[in-house]
Amino acid sequence: YFAEKAAPFFDKQEKWLAAQGTTFFAGDAPTAADFHVWEMLDQHIDFASDVGAASPLEGREKLAAFHAAFKALPQLASYFESDAYQLPCNVPEFAFWSGKGSAIPEDAPKA
Repeated sequence: YFAEKAAPFFDKQEKWLAAQGTTFFAGDAPTAADFHVWEMLDQHIDFASDVGAASPLEGREKLAAFHAAFKALPQLASYFESDAYQLPCNVPEFAFWSGKGSAIPEDAPKA
């Protein structure tokens, strides 16, 4: 999954940030689009860790910088420090993986 399906999207995001020369996807300040990209990236980082795959940030310097810059935004600090950030990212009843440390069933698709 990571090499065949996800990697092309992460590579495209890396190239976009490099071409734009900005911290965020639409400039030097975060926009609504950055929230979505950051959340999907953060979930993939946790998922990779849980299944023993390489982080999608490996070899993607611009994407790693984006992820770190977004998470460091002072306006979001209280969220990242709260219990809400620890909630499952997917509904456990409807997903084979619902967040960092969740049990992955034997019959789940392999990474």
